[in-house]
Amino acid sequence: MYAFVRRLSTLFLLLSVLGLTSDVYAQTSNESGFSISASELIDLMPNSDVVVLHVARDSSDYRTGHIEGARFLSLNHIAVTRDAQQRMLSDWKALQDIFESVGISNDTYVVLYGEMNGLAATRAFLALDYMGHGKMSVLDGGFAAWQAEDGAISTEATSPIMSGRYRVKVHPQRIVTANQLESSIGEVAIIDARSIGEYSGEKPGNGITRPGHIPGAISMDWQMNLTDDGLMRPVSDLSKDYPVIGERVIVYCRTGMKASYAYFVARNLGLNVALYDGSFSDWSNNTSFPVETGR
Repeated sequence: MYAFVRRLSTLFLLLSVLGLTSDVYAQTSNESGFSISASELIDLMPNSDVVVLHVARDSSDYRTGHIEGARFLSLNHIAVTRDAQQRMLSDWKALQDIFESVGISNDTYVVLYGEMNGLAATRAFLALDYMGHGKMSVLDGGFAAWQAEDGAISTEATSPIMSGRYRVKVHPQRIVTANQLESSIGEVAIIDARSIGEYSGEKPGNGITRPGHIPGAISMDWQMNLTDDGLMRPVSDLSKDYPVIGERVIVYCRTGMKASYAYFVARNLGLNVALYDGSFSDWSNNTSFPVETGR
């Protein structure tokens, strides 16, 4: 009898935790999409159901100083080199293992931030979105915004109490291949998130053999999404900038990093968006695909 009561108590505790996680996520997602402010995160941090991930290429960035309680997630594990292409999304099984190792389960509310002016965080956002994870936010303004709010900082590593259990529900429509993109030209909005110099072909960028852009693409430097303070511009303003052609938006850059921020913004706008994972590095290296130059 005692064992039964103990198991029942454990079940009630688990259900209450999962319910709290849902409530916590609802408090932020209803008003701000997939973005959370530093002040909102400070208020949420006492909840043990919130997992904050510091995303960077290596742990030295994390050890220098991070949000107290944040766990380290290696960008190099979720964006890998495959078939000579850099920053390709890891396969779903690898992603499952990676996120479980930092204590992420299906019901975990994940908050992401990291280096490269937030690009590491939005690349991790793409990975979780591809896996079908719904409860997540990116810290608006990143670590700088956290510091500006006098949030607690630590140099001590934080490890999960236990590994997560994740059941992946792959959303393949979040990623497109070169062939899929080519067949969509003229039917969807294509956004080039690189600088105007890279778009025009004046400044090719590392590893670009044929400078320019994909035919029909619209130049929207990813930094156009930010305010001077490094925060995401209001959704009401951004919605005026993002083109709608057909029923889909496809974003790309050189390797998929800058485009991940455009992807993140498009998801906040409620658009049906996909990222061309190989991006222009892949496209330009295949001479069978057309390239345009000029502005």
